[in-house]
Amino acid sequence: METKTYSELLNHPKWQRKRLEIMQRDNFKCKKCSDEETTLHVHHIEYRDGLKPWEYNDNEMVTLCEHCHFEIETLKKEGDKTPFKNIITFKKSDPNPKSKIRFIFILHGHTLTFKEYDNMELLYSLPFGNKLINKTLYKLFKKAFEYKEETIGHEM
Repeated sequence: METKTYSELLNHPKWQRKRLEIMQRDNFKCKKCSDEETTLHVHHIEYRDGLKPWEYNDNEMVTLCEHCHFEIETLKKEGDKTPFKNIITFKKSDPNPKSKIRFIFILHGHTLTFKEYDNMELLYSLPFGNKLINKTLYKLFKKAFEYKEETIGHEM
């Protein structure tokens, strides 16, 4: 029996069909930043051993632009266990094709991490703890998460 690499499995017709179904469900739009112009990927929210890419339930997959997908996969590789719904991204509105993710916010309980990028170069990474001075910031960004979820139309 021939073992296929993950990359080879992504070329399988069953994955191509499933991928298209997920993108159609998500209206061919990134569910993190609402981008409709950048190359789209289908992201597995969590991987399970022994499953082929197309064997996951639809609610375990989501459409992401290549930039948001890269950010989320990077967080995973760094060992970050933040739930998918607690990550929010904002892109630059600048039409420059090199413009990608501008800000990413990661909510861990009562700690918020803020990262700012300039053409994918990390400028700032600031963890905001739950100290008194950060409570206002925490509330503000919590509202940003709620707003982003409402504007996208379904739970991230």
